[in-house]
Amino acid sequence: MKSKSDASYTYPLEIIHNTQENEFYYQWTGSTTNTPQGKTMANPLAEGKKLPDFTVELLNGEQLNITETKDNIIVINWWSITCSPCIAEIPGFNKLIEKYSSNNRIVFLAIAWDSEERVKTFLENMSFKYQQALYNDRTVELFGGAFPRNVVVNSDGRIVYNHLGANKHQWKKLDQVISTLLKN
Repeated sequence: MKSKSDASYTYPLEIIHNTQENEFYYQWTGSTTNTPQGKTMANPLAEGKKLPDFTVELLNGEQLNITETKDNIIVINWWSITCSPCIAEIPGFNKLIEKYSSNNRIVFLAIAWDSEERVKTFLENMSFKYQQALYNDRTVELFGGAFPRNVVVNSDGRIVYNHLGANKHQWKKLDQVISTLLKN
């Protein structure tokens, strides 16, 4: 799979440290430099919005169109093998897979911003039990260039949780969101 990067984009970024929870967040402080008429681009993953359609290539070579997962709870992790905070979250995410392994209403999908070869090599040494997919231009457009991002979508296709930034306890928050959705 090939993907091109458009170096004409620049992203003003602010790193925020929440000292109470010892978490780091990444916040965009502006818009891309070549947005039409200088308008700020809308957040396609805003909570309450429908998850936009996209297709990803899974590591096994199959294609997954996200609309194929409708009527399920979808948990998406946007990550990179070069992102140490992303890697720190993996053991907790594996706990989620173990907890919900018998529930076929939940789809766990990790989309890596790395080449297929690099992801496969990484996974030889580190277990990450989410279904693994590779990035493409559409996923970069939706999820952006910062990691990690975790998104939860309800069975109606609406985004109910969107968190950008690292936290080794992120899995606990995801667990709360999933548990709430399963009760409804």
